[in-house]
Amino acid sequence: MIILDICSWLKIQLIKDSLDLDLRDIFKKFNIVLTHELNEELNYYLGEFIDTKVFPIFPIYTDKRKKYERLGFDLADASIICFAKKNNCIIITEDGALLSFLLNLNMKPVQVSEFFLSLLHLNILDKRTALNLIKFLRDRKNIKEKKFNKLKNRLDEYR
Repeated sequence: MIILDICSWLKIQLIKDSLDLDLRDIFKKFNIVLTHELNEELNYYLGEFIDTKVFPIFPIYTDKRKKYERLGFDLADASIICFAKKNNCIIITEDGALLSFLLNLNMKPVQVSEFFLSLLHLNILDKRTALNLIKFLRDRKNIKEKKFNKLKNRLDEYR
């Protein structure tokens, strides 16, 4: 299972709008899941870009979610934390606070740029496309120079 936060979906939309590369079909190949709160947020901000009806939606109990809301997370991010704690899943996030928090919980969240390497490893993306996507994100200052170099070096492992 994979759960993407709103920031990640916004990045996927930016890639489509800027590079005319639509990654939505690629993500449909995976077991993408949503929470009710994330579904509402996606429909509000990206309703014309993402058809959330194709993804299963899981409920999160309010009392558990409120614990993370009190820490400053919005409803969707709080529900992602709850879902991730309960389920073994991949969390893709571009939200720095959420990323740090999940790392502190010993979870292994990834950013979209890192997920591109997974797509390359699975032969879903070719090396050139993965490199172009990472360069695009670096040019937009969506990833730092250090991370860009690390990802680029990992790309060299592939033929």
